Amino acid sequence: MNNIDDDDDDDQLYVKCRLGAFMCLLVCFVIVLALASCRYWSKHGSGFPNILSLLGTLARIFGGRTPSVYGGQMTLMQALVNPNQDEFSFLAREGAASLLNAYTLQNFAYSPEEVRLRFNSALVTPESAYKQAVDFRQANIAV
Repeated sequence: MNNIDDDDDDDQLYVKCRLGAFMCLLVCFVIVLALASCRYWSKHGSGFPNILSLLGTLARIFGGRTPSVYGGQMTLMQALVNPNQDEFSFLAREGAASLLNAYTLQNFAYSPEEVRLRFNSALVTPESAYKQAVDFRQANIAV
């Protein structure tokens, strides 16, 4: 009978170890996801590439149709921390993070120019803004 109890203890220990390893991997995954996200960039503004800090506003950084949607005053940091939940705010947050990632990460999915083009192309409708924001988010968390 002791052998059965020992086997149960071993099984429980194995399950606890596997669960602990899984939780550790999950925490590491969440940390990696946060590194290139809107949240990361909103807390690390000093890491902005100089050119983006100098340009300042979304209108100047993205150009094109951006001023007609966001006005001329919204900054990159304001876009990153914008709490609004509409499609264009979602695009502003993810697009800003994508542009920062494009400038700072060699292996990012898009070049800075591609981010600008995709961002401007998405400003036509709320649906296109949402779709592009989702694409940017996927690229942001893939790094």
